[in-house]
Amino acid sequence: MYYCPDCKHKLKELAIGYECSNCDIVYPLEDGFCVFDDYERVSFFDYGLGELEQDIENEELVIKLHRYFVPHLGEIKGKSILSVGCGSGGDIEQLNCLGVEAYGMDFLCRTKNWNKKSYSKQRFFVSSVDRIPFPVEYFDIIICTGVIEHVSEELVAKGAYAELNRNRELFLKEIFDMLKPGGIIIITSPNRNFPLDFQHNAYGWLNFLSKFSIYVHSPFAPFLESYYSLTSYFRRIGEAKVEPMPLVNFLGLNIFKLSPHLSFLKRSFDAYIQILDNMPNIVRTSFLNPYIVLRVTKLH
Repeated sequence: MYYCPDCKHKLKELAIGYECSNCDIVYPLEDGFCVFDDYERVSFFDYGLGELEQDIENEELVIKLHRYFVPHLGEIKGKSILSVGCGSGGDIEQLNCLGVEAYGMDFLCRTKNWNKKSYSKQRFFVSSVDRIPFPVEYFDIIICTGVIEHVSEELVAKGAYAELNRNRELFLKEIFDMLKPGGIIIITSPNRNFPLDFQHNAYGWLNFLSKFSIYVHSPFAPFLESYYSLTSYFRRIGEAKVEPMPLVNFLGLNIFKLSPHLSFLKRSFDAYIQILDNMPNIVRTSFLNPYIVLRVTKLH
């Protein structure tokens, strides 16, 4: 059941979309999925994925759900979960099979992949975070993986860093407001302070390494976020407990599947992650950590 993003009244399902009788508006369907906002506030500068990449992404989402999220989230049956920027969405289907009220939201371009996988039309929708079709404090868990670095990404090239930070803080506030008291957000991003990025060919140095899917960047590059910057956002947004989560079983890193030149490094990288997870938090949140995985608990 969806609610009007403006007035929060329950929407009536029609053959052509969802209607709000209070606002006298119909939210249309695109490829069978409801569109609440088609304005793509998250940049496409470095976000496009080919069919092979989407299939690998989908496989990793399902694996990561069972190996990482289910063990770390505890009892999830009967809970409501939203994945912001759900991507290929295989984990959403799996969650609903586990008795979860799970929803995925992303861009219009994702609907083609959702249709290819024959996903439930009622569990996926197109929207931006300020047009989420649910009341505030609706969800027990919100997952936002690999999205924050793309929010207002076009402002990086313009050097509009103050506006970039405001937009990202607003983005996080919108999803924080959708969370029930006691609920959690899991948010992830490559670590700005770690000099290598295995996912984004944006604003990098040493471009000859790109054929290996390795991108070198400055620790001051504002495209990515750090543990400190994300924690600072949530301190200003509301009362929350922010803590790093383990990386073991989270980092699948498509790089080792998409770049055969680097497959020999996978065992060494896995061993490094195992060691890092056993270090004190001051190390796990430092430049030694390639990826930030945070658990944010809404206290009130």
